[in-house]
Amino acid sequence: MEIDTLSGPGVVFTYKDLNTCLQTLCTQVMSYSEKEMRTRTSALHQQINHLLHLVYIKDCRIEGLKNKFGMMRDNITRAVNSKIYEKGNALIFELDRGLREVRLYKEHIGSFEREMMDFVRVEFRKTLMEKDLKLDLTKKEAFDNLNKLIAEFKLESSQKEVEGVNQIR
Repeated sequence: MEIDTLSGPGVVFTYKDLNTCLQTLCTQVMSYSEKEMRTRTSALHQQINHLLHLVYIKDCRIEGLKNKFGMMRDNITRAVNSKIYEKGNALIFELDRGLREVRLYKEHIGSFEREMMDFVRVEFRKTLMEKDLKLDLTKKEAFDNLNKLIAEFKLESSQKEVEGVNQIR
């Protein structure tokens, strides 16, 4: 309804009109909010599902790498063990040969038995100690190499894991 005021024409609103307008506004705001929340919730669910799928893919890849590195470690361990067994067998062969020579000297040389036994023992112990030292060094190198490979595997696995986590984020 229009009325004339001192400053010019004006409009008069009743409380009923204002209440109706406010009620309409509130209803529309609620409706808009509900639609917006549904839309956002759906988008977030899709994004979460996508990220979960990416995490699953990364986990599968990490498991594959762990299996691959485990097999490599087992192969290296087998190779190192075979080398150690080979060297041990060579030492046993040398020991056996030395014992045969000592027996031969005992049987055939009666007068020089003590001198030869002492000489053979000293040389045999010296050779055996050298062989043991070489075997110990070979074992140490093999275990150092194995530990180095394991450390590299752990480092690379942790880097891959960090990269995977960073990619997920």
